Amino acid sequence: TRSQYWYYDGDEWDGEIDGPMYREGEEVLYGSGRTNAGGVLSITLPAKERRGAPEGRDWRYTIYAMVTDAGGRMQEGQSSVLVTQGAFRLEARPSSWMAQPNEPVAVKIRAVDYQGKPAAGARGAAVFARVRWEDGKERLLEPVKRSWRADADGRATVTVTPKRDGDYRLTVSAKDGEGNRVTGETGVWVMSESYASFDYPY
Repeated sequence: TRSQYWYYDGDEWDGEIDGPMYREGEEVLYGSGRTNAGGVLSITLPAKERRGAPEGRDWRYTIYAMVTDAGGRMQEGQSSVLVTQGAFRLEARPSSWMAQPNEPVAVKIRAVDYQGKPAAGARGAAVFARVRWEDGKERLLEPVKRSWRADADGRATVTVTPKRDGDYRLTVSAKDGEGNRVTGETGVWVMSESYASFDYPY
């Protein structure tokens, strides 16, 4: 099975949760086999993302095994492996989850590896856009691009200014030393004081 993985650092953000988090797992492979003379059975996991799947995901793959010996005795075991986008992950958090049109919003970015060490000097782009769904498809409107570079602690900040009401997304991206594209995202809800319509076509 595989479960979507992300890490929430409570000490860094607001202290609510600290540690890795997972979504409910999905089965990706099922089968049987026979061990070799050394008692080893090798399997290959389909870790490549499906075409059209959203980017920016890390996965925890868990292998469950039930083995029966020649005498009919059964043993069970499990192990897991983390499959990541690259050598580090990107986290983004706005200064406020809600804003008004033309109100600047500072977004903190953190680049950190999977041992918790900062990815100093990581750099990339941040794209801020209004999200709208039309005919079952997501459209990103009025995109604004910013550049960022992490400091020695793996941190950076970009400031964006939404121009109108709606649901906005900021996607940050970078490449690791092997050229792997790494992404992360966050959202901001923008609403003017007089705007409170539930009929808005999000």
